[in-house]
Amino acid sequence: MESSSEEQSPLHETLTTDDPLSDVIDRIGRLNLDSVPTQSTEQPRPSEKGPPKWLTKTLESVHPDEIGKTGTRNSNRQNGGDVDDSNSPVDMDVTYDCELNLSTDFEPTSFKEAASHDEWKEAMQKEYDALIKNGTWKLVDPPFGTKPIGCKWVYKNKYKADGSLDKHKARLVAKGFAQKEGVDYEETFAPTAKWATIRTLFALAAQNGWKVHQMDVKTAFLNGDLKENVFMSQPEGFAVKGHEYKVCKLVKSLYGLKQAPRAWYEKLTKHLLKLNFNHFDLDDATLFVKKVGKTIVYLVVYVDDLLMTGNNESYLASIKKELGKSFEMTDLGYVHYYLGIEVTQYPKSIFLSQKKYIGDLLNRFGMTECNPLSTPMEQNLKLTSVEGNEFEDATKYRQLVGSLIYLTTTRPDISFTVGILSRFMQKPCEGHWSAAKRVLRYLKGTQDLGIKYTQVDDFNLIGYSDSDFDRDKETGVSTLGYAMSLGSGAVSWRSRKQSVPADSTTEAEYVAAAEATKEIVWLRKILDDLQVKQVQSTLLMIDNTSAIKLAKNPKFHDRTKHINTKYHLIRHHVEAKTIHLRHCSTNEQIADIFTKALGKEKLERFRMMLGLTNIPSD
Repeated sequence: MESSSEEQSPLHETLTTDDPLSDVIDRIGRLNLDSVPTQSTEQPRPSEKGPPKWLTKTLESVHPDEIGKTGTRNSNRQNGGDVDDSNSPVDMDVTYDCELNLSTDFEPTSFKEAASHDEWKEAMQKEYDALIKNGTWKLVDPPFGTKPIGCKWVYKNKYKADGSLDKHKARLVAKGFAQKEGVDYEETFAPTAKWATIRTLFALAAQNGWKVHQMDVKTAFLNGDLKENVFMSQPEGFAVKGHEYKVCKLVKSLYGLKQAPRAWYEKLTKHLLKLNFNHFDLDDATLFVKKVGKTIVYLVVYVDDLLMTGNNESYLASIKKELGKSFEMTDLGYVHYYLGIEVTQYPKSIFLSQKKYIGDLLNRFGMTECNPLSTPMEQNLKLTSVEGNEFEDATKYRQLVGSLIYLTTTRPDISFTVGILSRFMQKPCEGHWSAAKRVLRYLKGTQDLGIKYTQVDDFNLIGYSDSDFDRDKETGVSTLGYAMSLGSGAVSWRSRKQSVPADSTTEAEYVAAAEATKEIVWLRKILDDLQVKQVQSTLLMIDNTSAIKLAKNPKFHDRTKHINTKYHLIRHHVEAKTIHLRHCSTNEQIADIFTKALGKEKLERFRMMLGLTNIPSD
């Protein structure tokens, strides 16, 4: 790899002679601090005895802040006391606003920064070697009249479930934004697994006492074969000597290309079909099932992460071996950490949580020391578009709400609140920000909560639907919610605004039931694909008798003729015995948690009915 002396400088900035940090370093004998930039291009001589104890103490007390990774000297930060400089030969009572990069959390933002760190140079070399070994491109003369797209290095630290550093990852990414449709790309869509499918897989594995395995495809997008001619400039720092003027003609896909996800998905699908997997592209295009006699294997694809489970461990091992022959893969064994989800597998149960994610979220928004609350939203609170003055940092609000949306993957108890907060992304107010911070305070006290799937006698799909009539006072639109429980826990849920205002509570409940029916029909198909056929009608619990009568009896034409025809599909499925409607009391209506802010007692009861529990101690 080629790099000039200029590229070996760890940072872009050059400190001036009056910089306080440079002055301190000069006064202590120019210690070798690799990550501190100085004026001189020469490497400072390291002290033969190493740094004095007072300096080591000082550097250990530098805490990177959340965004810029800048540090503030505070040797007594934890105790909140004054700085003790009694053992210091110089005055260190000064704040430094420069990147020390003393932490392993450092992530370069440019090739210049990365080239001055051995671990990142090694990461880039590994990535480049993998690309060459894969035959990703071939060097050609620049084609006349065609401008090659650029590329850049992207750097990211990878962490384990416990938060410790796993590895440094450098990725070469093509600048796909320069591509032109019809010239160097056509179709771009590629499916990803639905979370309802993934949770259903975990519920099924727990019910049967199976272990779920995880495999990671190394440089997955690089396996896709390109159909179009795409030309790219050579990677920075890796231009071939004597051929610097040439460009890369891509033979295989590369991260950043618009068609990269689709090319990888098509390549993997073709290979799985060769291995005699059944593909259910009309239900969930990422679900594959293989059955040989009494042996069955389930496989779900989420880009480059594969989940696999089945009733024969040795046969699963043979499938892994077959996949490893065609793709470079890492066998991660039993899944422990999947797309930010912590997975704990017990002999007869599986527990999903996002404890680490919540901790990172609290730290990111400065709420680690906040007082916990028992509910995510104040009961009976109805937010409007104007809640005080406009919030000064709309981006920060959007970042928080976006992070909370991903948290609903395992935390259905905050789905309603997050859905309400997401309605004010465009122009948030101070009141909306306060409501969002309340969710963090609720999460602070419920960080250990997660969904537990365990073995039960009745492993059948049950649905709950509800609606809060006229929830939005500004538009008159109601909020609907539903939950689908399979065995011991929920596998699918939703909370959202209805598309049009309803004239009555009955209509609002009827529309909610129709939406729940569509989800039930889809989940029944998924279970059929998984060889777990639902023989009986699926029970749908509704707390409105009028809505039930309307679904069973079409005679109320005058009062229902304005309802969109698509919602009447519920009648078809009632007649076909796909679903069976049953009335339940409001106190037993789990979907209530998705339509309104509840009090502590009711919230905790419905949480438990959804399968939410604290991290098991065993």
